[in-house]
Amino acid sequence: MAKKLKWNLILMSLLYLALGIFLLMVPGTALNVVCYALGGVVLACAAVQLVRYFVVERGVFQSQLTLISGLVCLALGAFLIIRSDVVVRVLPIVFGLFVIFDSLGRIQNALELRRCEYSSWKIFLLLAVLSVVLGIVMVVDPFGTMETLVMAIGLILILESALNLLSALYTMLAVRRFIKLHPETQSMLEAITGQPVRCSAVAGWRADQRVVKAKEAFAFRYNSDCRGTGPFLPLLGENHYGTVQIPVTLPTWDEVVGREVSADRFNRYILDAMHRDAGTPVYTIHAEVEGIAYQHDFDALLTLAAQEGIEFCPLSELLPDDFSTLPVGKIVRNELAGREGWLGYQQTVSPVQ
Repeated sequence: MAKKLKWNLILMSLLYLALGIFLLMVPGTALNVVCYALGGVVLACAAVQLVRYFVVERGVFQSQLTLISGLVCLALGAFLIIRSDVVVRVLPIVFGLFVIFDSLGRIQNALELRRCEYSSWKIFLLLAVLSVVLGIVMVVDPFGTMETLVMAIGLILILESALNLLSALYTMLAVRRFIKLHPETQSMLEAITGQPVRCSAVAGWRADQRVVKAKEAFAFRYNSDCRGTGPFLPLLGENHYGTVQIPVTLPTWDEVVGREVSADRFNRYILDAMHRDAGTPVYTIHAEVEGIAYQHDFDALLTLAAQEGIEFCPLSELLPDDFSTLPVGKIVRNELAGREGWLGYQQTVSPVQ
């Protein structure tokens, strides 16, 4: 999928470059011809953005911004071709808006790199903002003659081509660098614990399909990166599945105490939830709550659980011998009462592989 995205971006950049050079060399080109050519390029840009959102992603840097940008470019490209007679009169504004929306994807990538704590994200963001500035210049239209306008469009297309290529290469290098760090990180953890690292859980369940793909490099036996109802195989592509996910099925102490139940009644509350769980309940505890502040209450919970026939076991014991019996799903962003912001949640695609 990443290869598809790379070649789509390269193709789009080459289209920008070819049209930009043509307009610089032949600035006397009729504006209606310019409209048709720009319309074709904008439609190609829309196709790349929409393919990126619906197909490639489920990817590494997808967001609603990609979808919005793709739909806007689709409408803009169609308008450029169908109503070129109208566009000719407002060409600087239309082209300027295209440049601005085309830069949104690079702004999105820069912010994603920042979240990944990539040190050079500011340079990436600066290049994207430069595109926005160029778009605003076109909207203002300070050009005196039509030939100057056409040459300016050509020059900006060439710059956009270079920025798109740089954006794609920079992002891919960042992802590759992240993946290369995985073996080193895993080795360090194994050296500390004295045993192989076989599983992982994302802090706060802040995971989606991007995280699932990134963690495949670790080759874990299973992950617990989301909330849900039971173990499943995450779908990464057509007939391509990721490492088994074992979601947390029960609420945590901080999600319900004070909102649904008092602290002194929590043990009864969570034990009843375990009994009601139709599958195998998965419960998460926190060192700062059950391990420190409410340690005695947690001891009481373990005693009550044993008296009521509830046994605790490692998550690995929930894995079936045959993974093909597991349902197939995805991890999508969702909200959960009692928890701030979004978290990853199990979304079933099919009941079995």
